[in-house]
Amino acid sequence: ALCVAVFLIIAGAVGMKFAASRVKWHGGCFVVILLLAVIFQLAVVLTFMTKPGQSNAKASSFASLADRYGETDINGKPPWRCTNLSAVEPLTLGTAEKGWCSGRMKPECEKATYADAIVDQCSPVLGDDRSAEIFGRWCDRCSNQWWSDIESVMQRKDSLHQTLQQYRDRWGGDEGKVYCRCVGRLMDVVERHETGVMGCTYGFLAFQVALLMSTVWLLACCRQRNAPEAGEV
Repeated sequence: ALCVAVFLIIAGAVGMKFAASRVKWHGGCFVVILLLAVIFQLAVVLTFMTKPGQSNAKASSFASLADRYGETDINGKPPWRCTNLSAVEPLTLGTAEKGWCSGRMKPECEKATYADAIVDQCSPVLGDDRSAEIFGRWCDRCSNQWWSDIESVMQRKDSLHQTLQQYRDRWGGDEGKVYCRCVGRLMDVVERHETGVMGCTYGFLAFQVALLMSTVWLLACCRQRNAPEAGEV
């Protein structure tokens, strides 16, 4: 996202220069920068659609959470560590507890704000049966199937902050629970709002393509503004 933003900022600056000067090489630079931004975005999307790309994303996100979870502050206390992560509050009255991938947790954390974030951002929407179903499905899939993908990536990496066994232990502990619950909520949001997410994605891409085509048209059909001669205002 940061790379795309930088590309678009540079493209905007060059595009404003082209609009003011009508110098064709300014327009050519704008086209090249915008084309690179579109190609980069397509490459990122296609990469995440592949099995290796998805595995890398899983491993990176879990390692980031596990590393943060093990940090200590200046007093030697782990500010991100939580307990009571398995205590689940059923979503609705009478709902049977089906494990830590259902309901809402009641964690006790060193940081109260972190506990609130886990409850709000890593739990299904309260009172929404569809949200609970999607959340539980993805959380179960994460906890039962994702570790093999994460482990295969970590075995090939040399820049891990912890050993593979430590990450394996963390996956079976509280870190794995928090991670899979947050994955469940993320996929719940994406799946329930899939139409809007895809609409915004396609709309943004279509805007860039339209901007690219209009610039090409200006380069092909508009006359270049001549530089003023000496003495002219």
